Amino acid sequence: IRKPYVFAHYPSNVKVKGSHEILKMFAKAHLSISINSQIIDHGLSWQRMRNCDIYVELFKPILEGRPYGSFGTTAAEAAALGKIVVTQNLNAGLYERTYGDCPLILAKDEEDFVQKIKWLNALPEKEIINLQQAHRDWAVNKHSFKATGERLKTILEL
Repeated sequence: IRKPYVFAHYPSNVKVKGSHEILKMFAKAHLSISINSQIIDHGLSWQRMRNCDIYVELFKPILEGRPYGSFGTTAAEAAALGKIVVTQNLNAGLYERTYGDCPLILAKDEEDFVQKIKWLNALPEKEIINLQQAHRDWAVNKHSFKATGERLKTILEL
């Protein structure tokens, strides 16, 4: 880990992931972020994510006039790689009732997003490492193939 921490955002779709908004909020926070929207092979995509400390997955509270913004597979993948994930969850209550606590850094609006990235950037290295481990543990314990299989077995009463 190096300071300043490396923030990254590698969207599959810049419109849906709110890349323009993310770039504006990083400028407002006077922080830099690596953004690359080139679609690459899945393995190369993971390799690219390995080179950051904090992965910004999504910030798009409104899409086509409707409330929007719940994290997806990329958030779980980045967390599994040991990255802190900044994202959104429109249905946080439903998620928590279904899976329990979620350590991802969830931004409600632009002001909250800017505040949270500034907070992350100011954390001591030890706290960054602890958050990275918490995000990895969440991905493995709640969204790995094993965790998903165990959840399905419970639901299907097998």
